[in-house]
Amino acid sequence: MVKQALPLLKRAARANEYQSSRILNITSFSGLLPGLFMKSVYGASKHAAESWSNSLRLELRHFGIQVGQVNPVWHRTDIAHSQEDHLVKTYESLSPELQADYGKEYFLKLADVAYQGRQSHTWEPENVVKALVNAVTAERHRPQRLVGIDATFYMVPIMMLPRRVIHNMFDGWGLAAAVPAEALSNRGRTQV
Repeated sequence: MVKQALPLLKRAARANEYQSSRILNITSFSGLLPGLFMKSVYGASKHAAESWSNSLRLELRHFGIQVGQVNPVWHRTDIAHSQEDHLVKTYESLSPELQADYGKEYFLKLADVAYQGRQSHTWEPENVVKALVNAVTAERHRPQRLVGIDATFYMVPIMMLPRRVIHNMFDGWGLAAAVPAEALSNRGRTQV
């Protein structure tokens, strides 16, 4: 979509039709985290979107085009509340070898812990809409907008800690308590 709109935005800037144009990308707070349990592909895609948005912002600023990201945390949407079904379907789609490695109980434990955490940490989707409207209409452009109280007041301070500390914190969270059936730690050995 950006590729299609870019020539129009540049042409409008050259003709002085707009003081500046804005491109907004909705990514996720996951794109700012060092990684989340069972979210490797999702996290990688959000990190890529963050990097692309930042690069685009630098490349287009001389054309009078502003680029920003909106980074919501969990909000009450279908994706936030369909985790158990998704994890069970994922388990059922695995080969018999992978099913034996992980065990169905592992996926059910992950779904339960993830669901319980989102019950107290999900926000209304209208917050994202308000952030988007504000990002478009604000007189002063901000390249990044975090959406959700926990993102602003809880996660941002954590992200200022050294990576080693962050990794240790994430390793101790509830999702880390779920251990695959054939994990080395289940046999008295720990992973290196």
